[in-house]
Amino acid sequence: MGTSGCANRAARRSSRDPAARGVGGASDSSDRRGDASRLECGAAGVLNVPAKVRIFLCRSAIDMRKGFDGLHGVVQEVLRQDPLSGDLFVFLNKRRDRVKLLIWEGDGMLIVYKRLERGTFAPPAGSGDSLVLTSAQLALLLGGIDLKQTRARTRYQHAG
Repeated sequence: MGTSGCANRAARRSSRDPAARGVGGASDSSDRRGDASRLECGAAGVLNVPAKVRIFLCRSAIDMRKGFDGLHGVVQEVLRQDPLSGDLFVFLNKRRDRVKLLIWEGDGMLIVYKRLERGTFAPPAGSGDSLVLTSAQLALLLGGIDLKQTRARTRYQHAG
């Protein structure tokens, strides 16, 4: 049982992608169908967050006009964290149809911005200014899964 549909489509992309083949011009209908199927993977298929990176979700609504400096300030003032730590910070707007991710990459800040055409993001329930998410929870959030309706199953954890 191997790879997901997203991984299979990514592996096949190089043979269909005119840019990857070095071919210019219009694409045929099979290329358009491939593009549509790749889009359904969403951000969860694109982001790969290392296990050591902590993910903080800001619980207060953020003005999505904020850029690098504005979000840097929110991380310091609201979340009380160091924006240059290498941790990932997640911000939602009031309508919860837009999300921004902010992370320090060692030589500069990176912002990832996603706007939903329909629907909303459903973060997990919690209290306080921020929540700590796992990379799996972030992938579910970006993939459209309602985290309020999910629960983690009991797993073994080594006590060491």
